[in-house]
Amino acid sequence: MSLFSAGAGRAPASAVRALTAIPLSVLLVVSVGCSSSKSEPSAAEAATAAASDSAHVLTGAGGTRLRARFLSGGGARELVGFHDMERNEDCTFQAADPGHTRCLPANLVAGQSGSFSDAACTIPTATVTTGTTAATSCSADAKYGITYRYDGGCGATATELRKVLDAKGPVYGGGPGSCQVQQGTPPPSAPAQVLLGDVVPWTAFVEATETVVEGVPVSEKVLVATDGARQHLGFQDATRHADCTFQLIADGVTRCLPEAPTGPVYYSDAECTKPSLVNYYPGSMPCAKSTETNLWIASSLEVCGGRRAVYSLIDYTGPGPDGNSEIYQYSNNSGPGPSATPATCSSAGSIGPGESTGRYAINRDVTASFAATTRVGGGGSRLVPALVWPASGETLTPGWHDTERDVDCTFAVASDGKMRCLPVASTAALFFTDVACKSPTLTAALNQPSCIGGRRFALVPSTTCPRTSTVYSLGTNVRALGPASTETSPGRCAQVAGVSSVVDATLMDPTQFVEGVAATE
Repeated sequence: MSLFSAGAGRAPASAVRALTAIPLSVLLVVSVGCSSSKSEPSAAEAATAAASDSAHVLTGAGGTRLRARFLSGGGARELVGFHDMERNEDCTFQAADPGHTRCLPANLVAGQSGSFSDAACTIPTATVTTGTTAATSCSADAKYGITYRYDGGCGATATELRKVLDAKGPVYGGGPGSCQVQQGTPPPSAPAQVLLGDVVPWTAFVEATETVVEGVPVSEKVLVATDGARQHLGFQDATRHADCTFQLIADGVTRCLPEAPTGPVYYSDAECTKPSLVNYYPGSMPCAKSTETNLWIASSLEVCGGRRAVYSLIDYTGPGPDGNSEIYQYSNNSGPGPSATPATCSSAGSIGPGESTGRYAINRDVTASFAATTRVGGGGSRLVPALVWPASGETLTPGWHDTERDVDCTFAVASDGKMRCLPVASTAALFFTDVACKSPTLTAALNQPSCIGGRRFALVPSTTCPRTSTVYSLGTNVRALGPASTETSPGRCAQVAGVSSVVDATLMDPTQFVEGVAATE
């Protein structure tokens, strides 16, 4: 099967990612590593690919009220949202009132800013710096603000949706009983405040409910709107009937893993080849939703993974009466930068008899029992569907592979203002090699490079609206700079004493990347 992705933003509550696709064929398995090069699959990989062949599709379609909005280009076709014909505004499915998912327009987050829209200090202003959709980081055009109730560290629940007021009025501060107009000019670093007015009922927006389209070995979770519109939501392991996300495993296979505790593994040998136990305190993970509490996903400290596996757990009874038992663990203190060194195995201390609290023993490696698929698709187009690894995080997300440039990509606004399939790459800070921001050459310091092709390109986001991304190609020589400089804002140059772990950066013409043309169908 193959996968298509769509652009969607982030929400304080559970955001709904807009995805769509069409039926696809079996694809080539790509091995893990800091390289985008392809190789012929082994017999085991070929068998895994054959096992992943199914009629599974990623769903996306419009309805009688919601018209589907697609990006098309280079052979790609990607659902990015809907247009509500009744309200005459674009929308995407998002978590709305408790227990409901609705197609909401671009909006801003309101609350916890200390500012209010009314003289009673009951309606919080909305802040322009964050929002529930990708467009709202610069959302002068957002017409709504949402308030949330925050549930500790476990997310948030939407409580109200209000209209953005057109007129610029006073901003209030304080609280009930001490509410007054805020005086003075806020500091430049303070987020802009947007005044909110009347509540808009949640029922004004199209609702969708979740259903499961059975598949083998992976089922699809689909949102089905009341008007018939449909959108991909996620995946389920068809055997376990548990939600899962695709992740790259140490054996080079892409598998759909359930939500489960993730962390380091301790080994019983000094080469870290014999997994022995984990530290797990279920009561300290109140937000965990795993339906299989006997599972543990081994985390990786290396930039390019390669040590992730899934283990089943059993009760730990301790090392026995013979004395302390030495345990070992992988460690990597060099960080995620381009000069990171491989993780090494070293002693993590010893465990004495009876020290079993919070520890579970590893029973066996169950990685191969989870549904497998291929990562990169095939076909004659320049853009083929792929599961891509973002610059941060462990979960693969549907995207594209640019066969002409041999790089994974996702659609974003490029420096020329057009939507293009830009490389999946780290963001970077640019530095001049002189102290006046005038050197002909530039260098880049990366932030969390992606595992797949992560050191070939870097993205530099704009600091002004609308948000765009400029692409730089990177050199391979990692070095340190002495006195250098960087632009803190357009036309402003700051000197720095020195920068470590930088690589040469060359500006790329955005037209080298596939443009996506939007259409409402």
